[in-house]
Amino acid sequence: MYEKKIQKNKINKMNKEIKNKIAFFGTPALCLPILESLKENDLTPCVIISQQDKPSGRGMKISPPTVKIWAEKNNIPVLQPQKLNDDFLNQLKEYYCDIFIVVAYGRIIPENIINLPSHGTINVHYSLLPKHRGASPVEGAILAGDSQTGVAIQKMVFALDEGPIIKEVKIDIDEKELKPSLFGRLNKIASDILPSVVESILNGSAKYKEQDSRHASYSFKWKKEDTEIYETDDEIYRWKKFRAFVGWPGVFTVKNNIRLKITDADFIDEKFIIKKVIPEAKKETNFDLWLKTNS
Repeated sequence: MYEKKIQKNKINKMNKEIKNKIAFFGTPALCLPILESLKENDLTPCVIISQQDKPSGRGMKISPPTVKIWAEKNNIPVLQPQKLNDDFLNQLKEYYCDIFIVVAYGRIIPENIINLPSHGTINVHYSLLPKHRGASPVEGAILAGDSQTGVAIQKMVFALDEGPIIKEVKIDIDEKELKPSLFGRLNKIASDILPSVVESILNGSAKYKEQDSRHASYSFKWKKEDTEIYETDDEIYRWKKFRAFVGWPGVFTVKNNIRLKITDADFIDEKFIIKKVIPEAKKETNFDLWLKTNS
């Protein structure tokens, strides 16, 4: 017991002495380019917090989050708390962090954790705040028919994406761009700009711009059942739905009482054209061919 206490004291002393200590909160694969960028700029997190291992794949095998796998490869400790309670808060305190970075962590972070590090907590958000606050900003921008979107890095407060903006980069949205492409471009920007933002916060040169909440809009988390394309939807809205939800959570329609996942589509002469589908329990097929054999 005494030896364990000595070892813990040594770890705490070491943690105190390391400069620019960063904790990273994130879970999915989109975090990897950001983590690599931080590492390349000598801003490797000293601890990573992700959600717990979950069943995935056809066999529903318990699998670790992608971020956890990256952390273990880079010899970085990982915390996967069931609850963000006082016990977890005390664990974080042992790392003496200067700043927390949050990217798609997937859980609401309590105020006492947000305010714990000496330089606060920042969040990478994939919209031009205050537009599209919430869990689905990329989908929200496409569904709204926005011509522009971007990346906003904000200082977190205990309110939904209402913190002051430290850095913002705008990009145009192509009228035929799908979510995976747009998300990829935004994530590349986030990876590029985050290290300099972190440095500016740590050296005291960062500037903060308050949001104008009068212009706020919200985009909440979508579920699979929300992404059906109906016959009653107008043509442009069908196209927006496809662009916003293709990939994950996926887009589907129902024909002849059969659920069809739409995997390829286009918008030609003001018409939404379905090109390829996956019928339930079957392989991908040409939509016109499927209609001929199922009419």
